[in-house]
This record gives sequence, C-alpha cells and structure tokens, in this order.
Amino acid sequence: AVKIEGSVPDALHRATEGSIVATLSNPLDRAVEFVFAPASGPTAWEVTDRTDAGEITRVWTSRTAFDIFNPATTDLSSPARLALPPMPITLEPGATTRVAIPVAAPPQITPLEPIPFEIVATYSDGKGRRVPIRLRQRVPIARTISLAADRGDAVPYSIAVWQWSEYDTPEANATARFTAGGAGTPFIVSLEVPDSVRSALARPAEGKSGLADPLGDAVRLVLGTGPEAREYLVTLGGEPSADEGSVAGATTPVVRALSPDKKRLDPTDAVAATLLANDARWVLELRVSEGALPRGAALDGLPVNIGVADNDETYHTQWRWLAPADEPARLRVSGKGT
Repeated sequence: AVKIEGSVPDALHRATEGSIVATLSNPLDRAVEFVFAPASGPTAWEVTDRTDAGEITRVWTSRTAFDIFNPATTDLSSPARLALPPMPITLEPGATTRVAIPVAAPPQITPLEPIPFEIVATYSDGKGRRVPIRLRQRVPIARTISLAADRGDAVPYSIAVWQWSEYDTPEANATARFTAGGAGTPFIVSLEVPDSVRSALARPAEGKSGLADPLGDAVRLVLGTGPEAREYLVTLGGEPSADEGSVAGATTPVVRALSPDKKRLDPTDAVAATLLANDARWVLELRVSEGALPRGAALDGLPVNIGVADNDETYHTQWRWLAPADEPARLRVSGKGT
C-alpha cells in the first residue's frame, strides 16, 4: 500500500521546489520489493514462470494496460523533476517506511498538471513466480488562483485526475476559469468540459447520494474546509431550457446545497448556473453569491475545490477535481496565481 502526503506549490510564473512523502506498507505475509520510476506508457507484461524444465519468461500481451491508460490525463512530459529513490526498497511482512521525494520545476506559463510517477511493488507468489503490481501515483500540487478581471484574462486550470483509477473515462480534462464578479457576486467560475455523451437519465434528487454517484453529468463546488464548509451540487438534467443554441441543446442545471446536518440536498439560489452544450462539450457558468460563502469567510485565501462527474451511461461515475481533496485551491483577490 502507498499513501502520499504533502504537496508542492504550483510553478505558474515562478520556479518551485518542495517535497512529498510516500508511506509504503506491506500488508502481505511475505516480503515486497518497491521500485520507484518515472511514469511511462503502457507495455506488455513480462512474467517469469516455472516449469519442470526450470524458469521461463512468458510475455503476456493483454491489452488491459493500454485500454486503461489515458494519455490526455497523464503528463508523461511533465517539466517537474522528481528525485526518486534509485534503489529498490524491500519491506518484510507488516513493515512500513516513509520516503521523502524532492520535487522541483522551472517557471511555467500554464499551471502544472498533476505530476505522475510509478511505484512497482513485486512479491513472490506461492509458486515462486515474481508478481509485479504497478501503483500509479500523482504529486499533489498546491494551487493559488487569482480572480481575473474578465474571462479572456483568466488562467485555465485543469479539472484533473489526482488519484489514478482504471475506471477513468477517455476524455481530456475539463478546464475552469475564475473571474471577479460584480456587487453581491464575489466570483464567477466558467467550466468547459469535453464530453461527447450526455446522460438522459440525469435527475436532481434530495438524497446526498448524488454527491458521490449522480445519475448524469454533475459538478460539485466546495467552499471552505471543516465544519463551516459549504458544498453545492449542480445536476445537468431536468427540463430543456428556452435557449437551445447548440446541436444537442441545453438543459436547465439544477443547483442544490448540502444541508447543515450533511444529510440531504436542498434547493438554493446562492449559486446561479447557466449551461450551454453541443455534441462535443458543455460549458457551465457558476455565479457564486456572497450568501454561498461560509459564514464569516473572507474571499481572499478562500479554499475552493470543484469536481466534475462524467457519467457516460456506463453505470460508473468518475470524478475529476480542480485540486487534491486534502489540498484545495486558494483564491487570491489580486496578483498573479502561483
């Protein structure tokens, strides 16, 4: 098992350096060898097997590794440099160790994507065969987002894959742009989401299950942290809107707020949502009112996270996020984002 802790600042407009910690644990009843490596594309598996004549190498050519690899969400050419451990680390049964990984990157003109790397855990099974398990990892990035004066000047931030999953959909990442609003509207979020399949089953519901597994495409907006945090779910379903200015038309998004007791979703007008869609993508604008913010929270330094769920009617919903769950982005009222 692997647990990643810590984060590194984004390298937008300035060089950055920091470190994260990988905690390795061996839950098996036999030794496990861990090898760190830069992220790479999919390859055929090579498995050492045994026969009566001795060891042989079988090359399995299963397409599974290729089918679950999404190059659009894995930055194999990341400008960041990771100082990964050069030697294998062997853990005996039940053992745990912590490994510091320094990370550095030169100044960038666009925000860093999640920085990928891999840990290959290998053990011997009951027949003496060496079994490798590839554990794909991402370096958490601490994002600070400046509110731009208008959408044209706003930096596009990816809604990204921070925890790799074999269930991830093949689309590219969505992007979010943040701009300052007018009176009573502290800020506006514009989301652009590549999506060629729109679920016709989307229906808003009062149950909080929609936060984890909505029936259709959805967006979650989380403001603040801890007990005072406010969370909103935007469901892209319901009745067709009066302004259907696209191929696939548009539907009126439904916004609901997580109740203070965290047990249900209630209707709200604290966040206004406008949706336009065609057969390749949809664009959602969220106008966040002062009443949507956590009580007593200042806009400058406000923690914010946005999740986008792409439900292609495959009965599995995969969320992507603006920032890691434990490291939400921070808003900045003035100055360049970093």
